[in-house]
Amino acid sequence: AAIGDRAPFALFFIATLIVAAVCGLGPGLVSTAMGGLLANYYVLYPGGQWGFASTQDAISMLVYLLVSGFICVISEQLVRGQTQQYELRMTLQQTLLSIADAIISTDRDGRIQLMNGVAERLTGWKIAEAKGRPIEDVFRLVQPGANSELPNPIRTVIGSGQPALLTNHAQLL
Repeated sequence: AAIGDRAPFALFFIATLIVAAVCGLGPGLVSTAMGGLLANYYVLYPGGQWGFASTQDAISMLVYLLVSGFICVISEQLVRGQTQQYELRMTLQQTLLSIADAIISTDRDGRIQLMNGVAERLTGWKIAEAKGRPIEDVFRLVQPGANSELPNPIRTVIGSGQPALLTNHAQLL
C-alpha cells in the first residue's frame, strides 16, 4: 500500500471529504493542502521536521494528495448536481403553483404531492391535509343524477401512461 501503515492519513481523507462536501471545492483543496502539511510535519517526521525520509514517504504523500484532490472534485460535482436539482424542482413547483387551472401532482403510487390554489378551492382540500393521501380521497368524480362514482382518470394515467379523457357529465365531489 502506497500510504503504508500511516493511519492518520485516513483522518485527513475524512476531514477533506467533510470540508469539500459542506464548503465546496476551494475549501476542500485547502483542507487537502493543510492535511498534507500536517501529515508531513507530524506523521512522516514525528519529530516535527519537513521533508521525506524515504521514497515510500514521498509516494505516500503523492497518493494522499491525488486521492484527496479527487475526493474534492467529486464532492464538488455532487453538491453542484444536488443544488441544480433543487433549483429545478423549485422552479417547476412555482410554475405549477402559478397556473390558473387546477393542478394536482401525485407520485407513482397516486399519492398527492402538490396542489395549487385552484385545485384546493375546487376540491375543498388544503395541500397540508391532502399531501400523501391517495388521489381517490381528494379527486372524486360522480355522474350527476346517478350518484355513482366514476373511475378515477388519474389511476388510468398512472397505469397506462396515456392521457385520460373525462366525460362531459362528470362532476367533482
